[in-house]
Amino acid sequence: MGKVILVNVAQGEESRIAIIDGGNLDNYYTERAGHEQIVGNIYKAKVVAVEQSLQAAFVNFGGQRQGFLHLSDVCSKWYQDKRMARRRDKSDMSIGRVLKEGQEIIVQVTKEGIRNKAPAVTTFLSLPGRYLVLMPQIKRHGVSRKIADEDERQEVRKVLEALNPPEDTGVIVRTAAAGKGRREIQKDLNYLLRLWVGIQKRAKRASGPTLLYEERDLVIRVVRDVFSSQIEKIYVDSKEVYERIREFMKLTMPSSRKVVQLYKDSLPLFTRYHVEDQIAVIHRNRVPLEGGGSVVIEQTEALVAIDVNSGRFKREANAEDTAFRINMAAAPVIGRQIRLRDLGGLIICDFIDMRDENHKRQVERALWQTLKGDRARAKMLRMSRFGIIEMTRQRTRRNVEFTDYKTCPVCKGKGLIRNPESAILETLRRIRGHVAEGKWKRVEVRMHPDMLIRFQNERREEIVDLERTWGGRVVLAPSDDGIIDNVDVKCYKN
Repeated sequence: MGKVILVNVAQGEESRIAIIDGGNLDNYYTERAGHEQIVGNIYKAKVVAVEQSLQAAFVNFGGQRQGFLHLSDVCSKWYQDKRMARRRDKSDMSIGRVLKEGQEIIVQVTKEGIRNKAPAVTTFLSLPGRYLVLMPQIKRHGVSRKIADEDERQEVRKVLEALNPPEDTGVIVRTAAAGKGRREIQKDLNYLLRLWVGIQKRAKRASGPTLLYEERDLVIRVVRDVFSSQIEKIYVDSKEVYERIREFMKLTMPSSRKVVQLYKDSLPLFTRYHVEDQIAVIHRNRVPLEGGGSVVIEQTEALVAIDVNSGRFKREANAEDTAFRINMAAAPVIGRQIRLRDLGGLIICDFIDMRDENHKRQVERALWQTLKGDRARAKMLRMSRFGIIEMTRQRTRRNVEFTDYKTCPVCKGKGLIRNPESAILETLRRIRGHVAEGKWKRVEVRMHPDMLIRFQNERREEIVDLERTWGGRVVLAPSDDGIIDNVDVKCYKN
């Protein structure tokens, strides 16, 4: 089986899209109906705070949280001090001379708010089409780096020059434009220019905060951005969405409409193509490797740590060859899991130590080869003497973990709870501390029923002795919060 796109929207509440390459899950997208998608949306916003220490401003664009706008993302069009806009050297510029509170500006959301971080916004707008990306505030034309063939790049450049886009508007030619004629690309440019004119008209009429442009839904976005000549089929399990995709392709790529197929089998689409089991792996922190060994992925607030373990991997004659084989098996798995989980920010990959420099370079190339097909921008450093590869990857949306999971109320995200012995000793210390204060006559302790039974069996005599010398009373009672290591202590004066 070649490369296919599976669109699972039969349930209605959730859209799931899987890209399968040779039977393996190559990319995965999901979006829930209750979760508002804001990345790519354009708003007329109002500046609510200018933070000199951060060289940034917070803007109200109408979302649940204010947007974070850094000085580097402010287009000169919005500068309050026009002399600053004309300066070439902006290194010592102050955000206070650029924006002011209450000012209305047009922004686009570039990153969703994750955990405590606010959504990131920019005034450098971009409107994606099928073959082009229009950038109204950037006077720069270019060709996607993913068009690697130099002859193709030259052909695309010629088409771009012939389009003659407006002088004050930047245009980037997307990968999908390779091999396409001027007529198709010109049609895409005309559409984007009309769209931009409409956004400007709405911005003049409206006052902030208000939505000016809403990015397309997940299904159309993926078809627009991912579909290429390598995709053999697009299977859709909803008649309504099937028709919508066909209509979109009729407008943008009419010759490819025949690849869209309505899936009618009673067996669920993802089950038919063995996708569910592969999706389940995305939610685990340990990913097995063929031949033994595993890759362990842990996300923290600051970074993503990825560790390669040998496990029961078949040993070679020497340790160097064994480490090399395990690392070579792990490199493509790491690259694919980074893409599938949409991991972003700083990523640290800890491979098994190797001494041979040639082996290190081969592992680096294997990892980078997997990352090359990723739509998100990534930068990677060479392997250190300790077997560590550092990289950064663009993050624009919530990854799978934050979409499908929430923090555990028991362990608070640590993955650990206190053992009974420690919890019991800590409870005793708290009781004795309150008794020593000398102003309480009764201490009430509530804990999980299992903990309570153990506490009464193991510490009954200590509690009786404490009550005798103190003259007060310790009341033990079961709690109903279900958290096994949670102990609630209250004190009373009567």
